[in-house]
Amino acid sequence: DSGWDTPYGDGQAVWNNWTIDRGYYVFDGVTGSGLNGSSYGFHLKPTICPLSGTSGENSLSFFRYNTTSDSGMEFRHIFFEGCGNTNPNVCSYGIKSNAALAENFDSIISNNLFYGHAVNLVLYHWRNTLVEHNIFDSNWSGSVCHGEQTTFGYFSNNITYRYNIHRNSAVGGLAVHGTSGVNDVSNSNWKVYGNIFYGGRVALGVIGVADSGPTHRDVIKNWEVYNNTVYNVVGGGFGAGFSHGECTDTAYASKVYNNVFVNTTHPIFTSTNQSCVIHDYNSFYDCTWLGSSSLIPQELNIIFNSWG
Repeated sequence: DSGWDTPYGDGQAVWNNWTIDRGYYVFDGVTGSGLNGSSYGFHLKPTICPLSGTSGENSLSFFRYNTTSDSGMEFRHIFFEGCGNTNPNVCSYGIKSNAALAENFDSIISNNLFYGHAVNLVLYHWRNTLVEHNIFDSNWSGSVCHGEQTTFGYFSNNITYRYNIHRNSAVGGLAVHGTSGVNDVSNSNWKVYGNIFYGGRVALGVIGVADSGPTHRDVIKNWEVYNNTVYNVVGGGFGAGFSHGECTDTAYASKVYNNVFVNTTHPIFTSTNQSCVIHDYNSFYDCTWLGSSSLIPQELNIIFNSWG
């Protein structure tokens, strides 16, 4: 059985949307794994595709209010299904929290399948949160809806992001945001490990800052990025590696190590101050770099097959 306990019904439990305005709820479909959406106990899907209505229509709207601290949330074994890029004028999100209001602490997002939203997961002001064993599949992006596979930001600290799969990412993989005009907008003390990024085209790195420059300083501080695998990703712009963005505080440099890049275009580690990104012991096989050979990371124990 999945979805409901037998006294209430059998089979997958299906909704078209949820809106949540308080914390300490557990949503657990109990069963489900891999890319088989029908195997998940809970299923959130649009009423009809393509989407219609105003931009921002969501499969799951996780709204947060000034008077509410939405902490202690758990989402497990849920299929968050989108429509893909069937209506590029309507943005959709698997889970979306409000960027400007209350903070969230001590939450878990685990063993879910996200598919076909402009951004599959949007979490702002989240702290002490675990994101693990999820599949984020085939986000999309357009002129109206800026897409990234997952998006965090605005003082999201102490996050563990592990054992997730990013499949066919568009524009960004794991993207991080700050606040325009505010200098210290750091998202600090992350551990990102054991993840797989494969397929797709990115411009912000498979992991990195989505908005940078003098008005978005030190968006990332003190990250550890290790034991991740990047396969068959095409990188432009800031590449298909780790993008640290505008950095002024070298005391909180991030460490990028023991990652493997295979058949990937432009896997680089970038920052406005390269002292903010300490990287070593990363391996590269059959990768290609764009532009100057000076962009190729000088690592220990790496394998170069080609560059251009």
